[in-house]
Amino acid sequence: LRGAGVLAPVVQFCYQPTPWPPQLEQPLIRLFEVMSVIAERLLSLCGQALGLDAHYFEAACRHHCNSLRAIHYYPVEGPTAPGQLRCGAHSDTGSLTLLLPDSPGLQIKPRGASEWIPVCCPAESLVVNIGDLLQRVSNDKWVSTPHRVVVPEAEADRSRPRYSLVLFQILAADAVMQSVGSDPKYPAVTQGEYLMGHFKRWGRNADQSAL
Repeated sequence: LRGAGVLAPVVQFCYQPTPWPPQLEQPLIRLFEVMSVIAERLLSLCGQALGLDAHYFEAACRHHCNSLRAIHYYPVEGPTAPGQLRCGAHSDTGSLTLLLPDSPGLQIKPRGASEWIPVCCPAESLVVNIGDLLQRVSNDKWVSTPHRVVVPEAEADRSRPRYSLVLFQILAADAVMQSVGSDPKYPAVTQGEYLMGHFKRWGRNADQSAL
């Protein structure tokens, strides 16, 4: 690994053992593998759209730190507080995020907009979101989109659980990411350092000393 001495705590964090749910390990491993391949192909297309070689991200995807989450939102019982959310507004820190939601609730707020917009996801389709790192690589040509999950208004949707399968594409911890173009707005950074910097900014993993 490039700069392995500096990145050792980052690598230790990114490649932790996976706590697989009982009886779901093999289906989730298969889903993780398939969605990781899709994400890599999409990132290659993104690179070409930015004027990069089709294989530009290939090495960075080889030892990726992708994270698959199976998110369970419990049914909503009784009244909710004004403005209550199932997941607060945020943007994703990686390059791409792939989602398989099973019901309404996801909303996005394009940069500069004042209104939140519901995301409609047809059956057997994916929602793809640009993350903060890809915005940085694009030199702000593309932007990551803030999103949230709201409590649904329809009683039928409130009274049943909501499930969402989410793949966060996170490149190899030592992959160096640079902004495209002749006038980069950001300095080069490794994926691992950028990821841990995100966690540190939000008060998580404060005992890490990698940065």
